[in-house]
Amino acid sequence: MKRLLASCAALALLFAIATPAFAHAVLIRSSPAPNAALAMPPAQVELWLTEPVEAAFTQIKVLDTSGARVDDGATRVDPGDPAHVTVGLRSMGDGVYTVSWKALSSVDGHVTLGAFPFAVGKFDRAALAAAGAASAETSAANLSEVIPRWLMLLGAAMVVGGYVFSAYVWRPVWGQIVHREPDRATELFHSIERAGMALNIGGSLGMLLWSASVAGNLTLTRAIFDPALGNLLFGTRFGLLWLSGFAFALLVILSAEKWEPWLRYVHPLAAAGILLTHALNTHAAAAPDPFLPVFSDWLHLVAACIWIGGLVHFALGLY
Repeated sequence: MKRLLASCAALALLFAIATPAFAHAVLIRSSPAPNAALAMPPAQVELWLTEPVEAAFTQIKVLDTSGARVDDGATRVDPGDPAHVTVGLRSMGDGVYTVSWKALSSVDGHVTLGAFPFAVGKFDRAALAAAGAASAETSAANLSEVIPRWLMLLGAAMVVGGYVFSAYVWRPVWGQIVHREPDRATELFHSIERAGMALNIGGSLGMLLWSASVAGNLTLTRAIFDPALGNLLFGTRFGLLWLSGFAFALLVILSAEKWEPWLRYVHPLAAAGILLTHALNTHAAAAPDPFLPVFSDWLHLVAACIWIGGLVHFALGLY
């Protein structure tokens, strides 16, 4: 009964401290507002988003009905508020205009796209209504992002779950029953771990290429050689986390060889570091006070990897 009460209290505490999290950098408000009818043309277009954005990969375009740009081509991110983005406008006549924007969140690394119309002076109300009906806001996520992300997580699960299962379940039990080291199973588990690291690194590279292609409006093959890849990797928070995750992956590979006794302590820490870079690149990091949300996300990833990776090792170990 005491355990049940303690569990309920812990659950209630988790719900009490939970905070809402926005998905990606989405539009909160703008000036002019969507579908606004203005008597005079504005001097600039301003957007306020839910998350801070990367200046190098964020852009606002303002188009007239013929598709010609009427903005000055210089999208600016407010240094004091990185979620506030503006672009200046050139001379504009009466008519309907469309604001098309793209933003790369500096928190979760996702790209969002949107468009909305506004009108100036004397204009065709039917044209404004049609442009408003066609406006939309979407995330650029698709299978090209989902597949490498899942490969990254599956690879991490094979490493983390395998380490915990082998060290704390399989080897102790095997030693009690057979009274010797489980040589064949240990070699099998090492092979699974190497396959997991290959999946993790391959998925990481795929995720990097996808992010560069979306942020730079490029195909996957062009993204390999385009400067946008370097700008994303060395000039953004997403790039810093990617490089950190890649460094942790290399540490996992090196520590798995067990050249020195102290490396066995590096191995689980480096694997946990890979998962921490994932947690820091999610919507939890966008919370006003991100420590608890990020920690909860990381803890969830660790538990899921132990469970899934442990089951894989248990099934193959029994075989």
